[in-house]
Amino acid sequence: MSAPCPICRSPRTRPVVPVGGVVLRGCRSCGAAFVWPRPDRAAVQEAAERSAAKRLRRERTRGVLDRITEQNRHLLDYLDRHGCSGSLLDIGCGRGLLLADARARGWTAMGVEPVPGAAEEGVAERGLDIRVGTLESVALPPASFDAAVFSHSLEHFIDPAGAMKTAARLVKPGGWIYVETPNWGSLSRRLLGRRWWNVDPANHPFLFSPRAVELMGRSAGLEMRDSWGTHFDLAAVLIRLARFADPALNDIAGINEWRDRLFRIRGAWRASRIAEAVAGALLGRGFLNDYMACWFRRPSPPPAGEIPS
Repeated sequence: MSAPCPICRSPRTRPVVPVGGVVLRGCRSCGAAFVWPRPDRAAVQEAAERSAAKRLRRERTRGVLDRITEQNRHLLDYLDRHGCSGSLLDIGCGRGLLLADARARGWTAMGVEPVPGAAEEGVAERGLDIRVGTLESVALPPASFDAAVFSHSLEHFIDPAGAMKTAARLVKPGGWIYVETPNWGSLSRRLLGRRWWNVDPANHPFLFSPRAVELMGRSAGLEMRDSWGTHFDLAAVLIRLARFADPALNDIAGINEWRDRLFRIRGAWRASRIAEAVAGALLGRGFLNDYMACWFRRPSPPPAGEIPS
């Protein structure tokens, strides 16, 4: 049965990965992959709650927390360099680590989080402004934020193109939108195929190419200003190859459990850091990395009396 691509509406899609009772279809036009038949909201919510329980536990470890803090610093530094400040919306904010870091730098920060337990942690521990629900269910006034963030959240949406349009309405003219998401065109996915840890139909109804993310932004009336590949997780690839048939490694949480075991071996952590530094030097910021980062800006209207070109 054929299914048009939900991102670019092209009919040129084909099955690429059968997983259980569903199929991941790939679009030959924009390079995105999507689950077919489309999952319902209840299934996506259940998967999000299972994933959040594992993720929140690991976020309390020192090394993981340090990496998240560093990523948040880079994100906020980018906004600062481009003269953006004021109010920030984190969509799929978890327990609000970005919100806390943004608030410490003078932002008015709000988060939307579909998993109640994660949101409650952020509110109870840090007094953050986190609304429980989805981008569609939480009523927010248009043009009320200077920046909005989809950090590893857009792939969880049943309608990511619609989510981008909603976010575009929520940011002010001249405001910024950041997307960080798994890269379907990555080297690791090409090596591992259906065993890639981001092929998780219940939790990731969509996986994107750089072109697909750009098309969603353009359809939402946004201008892409910057994009690059982030990191290549060599340790995850090696773990997956070594335990190729292990069903417990169907997501990054399972990979991380094995990573934690391996790092107890003397010298394993240092060897991993050296290997990842070499991989990073070879791949740079290209789109063979596991993840990609994209910056969009909502155009400002021309000054009064000026005719748009």
